[in-house]
Amino acid sequence: MDEESFAYPEARPHRLLGVWETVAEVEQSVGLPAGALAVTLERYNDDVATHGEDLLLHKAAKWLRPLRPPLAVLDVSMGSSEYRFLALGGLRVDEHGRCLDADGAPLAGLYALGASAAHLPTTGAEYASGLSLGPGTLFGRRAARHALEG
Repeated sequence: MDEESFAYPEARPHRLLGVWETVAEVEQSVGLPAGALAVTLERYNDDVATHGEDLLLHKAAKWLRPLRPPLAVLDVSMGSSEYRFLALGGLRVDEHGRCLDADGAPLAGLYALGASAAHLPTTGAEYASGLSLGPGTLFGRRAARHALEG
């Protein structure tokens, strides 16, 4: 994240790894291959400026803006952070629970269901406890049958 978007989370603090003045310093400090973050950040910033959207990860429009140094990095890995939140929106799937690529074609051998798959709740405001149980059960059975027939 950059200086404009930085807000250290109070409720579930993640470990702040550091703040750096250049993209190269971030890459070196967190062990990324040289140029990897630079290329990703350049592409993202160009997509925002040129197309008005995030063509790679499809970030929601209300959060789109160029990111510029200084850059802060938080460790949000499963081993160092606590998560009690839901994945809402999820992966696109077909009627068999197969994950779909950007063109809508099934990805061989990859299935998702329940809260991992796109279903009715797409934001926390729409969620009610247990809302994924029905689709998870239905598509779990369908996915298992489809995989066995495979």
